[in-house]
Amino acid sequence: MSNTTTDNIIVVDVLTRAITIPTGQELFGVAGDKNVETKHIRINGHETASGLDLSENFVWRVVGNNGGGGPFSDPIDTATLTDDGCIEMDWTPSPAAMARKGKLHFNVCGIEIDDSGVSLHEWHSEMGTGIAKENAEAPIEDIGGADLVAHLQSMAAQVANNAKVTADATAEVKNAAEQVEQGKNTALEAVESIVDSAREASDAAATSVAARDVAKTAQNAATQQATQAAQSKDDADKLAKQAKTYADEAAGYAGAAKYSFGYTTDGRFAFFVNDESEV
Repeated sequence: MSNTTTDNIIVVDVLTRAITIPTGQELFGVAGDKNVETKHIRINGHETASGLDLSENFVWRVVGNNGGGGPFSDPIDTATLTDDGCIEMDWTPSPAAMARKGKLHFNVCGIEIDDSGVSLHEWHSEMGTGIAKENAEAPIEDIGGADLVAHLQSMAAQVANNAKVTADATAEVKNAAEQVEQGKNTALEAVESIVDSAREASDAAATSVAARDVAKTAQNAATQQATQAAQSKDDADKLAKQAKTYADEAAGYAGAAKYSFGYTTDGRFAFFVNDESEV
């Protein structure tokens, strides 16, 4: 104990159990205080009338009712046996003890327990009375020393913050999903375009190859027929008709072929390149 004098110590008689609160020490604080005022307690002596030693294997607490009649039980961390044979301890009234204005009734309790935690003996002082003054703040609903109002306010703020975080995360997921969907559609369109282009290229290539082959064959045949026509004037008309037949067949592939054959406006048989210039 520190800063203690006979004027600020609550004294308990070990034999009569009477408790004495010095004048000026009746005020324990204001309703709503939390671990503020410390009261110094001395048990005058340490042996009961039957010889039970309260300084050995006893744990201590202060129990009672606050100004509103609510119960409290405050454990004492340390109890010390003084050189003159007294037991001294410090008690700081808990929020539960200070939860209501009015008279605070309390008594000092010592409990002897065995190694298994079983209570063997209990010692109690008489009831002492302190005062908790009124304040301007609404009294808290104290549960186990917790400020329920402040706790609910904290929980509400946390819930609101969690809701915002959840909403932001949901928006991000939705946006990401839309981007994935858009990317998927774009990719599908690109693939479909490539497939269409490949199909068209394949068809064009096949047509071009076929037309080229037919045109080449027609060209060769026409060349041979023209040569024979030059050699034999008598067969020229016949060969010309045959060449025309080949040319007409080649002209059917004009959309894809590189070469074609036909007659000019003056009736001459001619070989044409894709720009339709006469050769």
